[in-house]
Amino acid sequence: EADERRKQFEERLHQAQRLEGLGVMAGGIAHDFNNLLTPILGDTSLALLDLPPKSPLRERLQRVQRAAHRAAALTNQMLTYAGEDSLQVEILNLSRLVKEIATLLETAAARHATLIYDLASNLPAVEADSARLSQIIMNLITNASEALEERGGRIALRTGTAQLTRQELDTLILGNAIAPGSYAYLEVE
Repeated sequence: EADERRKQFEERLHQAQRLEGLGVMAGGIAHDFNNLLTPILGDTSLALLDLPPKSPLRERLQRVQRAAHRAAALTNQMLTYAGEDSLQVEILNLSRLVKEIATLLETAAARHATLIYDLASNLPAVEADSARLSQIIMNLITNASEALEERGGRIALRTGTAQLTRQELDTLILGNAIAPGSYAYLEVE
């Protein structure tokens, strides 16, 4: 029995060491990736300053800039995982966030899935880490797409407002920590 416990302890210790190694590796990759993103963001900003306002290249450079900002946010997630960074909580609008990552969402959905957007315009603001929230949305779209398998179908992504009472909140996992009121929601079907 003592030998069995020792073996289990050694296995857990070995697993913890592997996870620590993954964290160190993720931190190193994130730092290298940030070093690659810095000139992309800098040069894109400078190019936008040099372009005339009506240039057809402006929209393309702005897309590159938005994608690089999203990549930087994901890099910060890796740094957080590695224990080298903290959450970047900001005030944001769920519908606007979905619109900003729509191209990425289209990529996350399989070819046989069609994304349908139903985004409310007047949402209450939410406090969240945009990179983590973007990743959650991407994961939901990927899971929904995989659930469709090869038969195809539609994936609806909705945002809206819900008025929640104390009774409704009490049924939620963290419901007792928040007050009744108006809340923004995001739904994937």
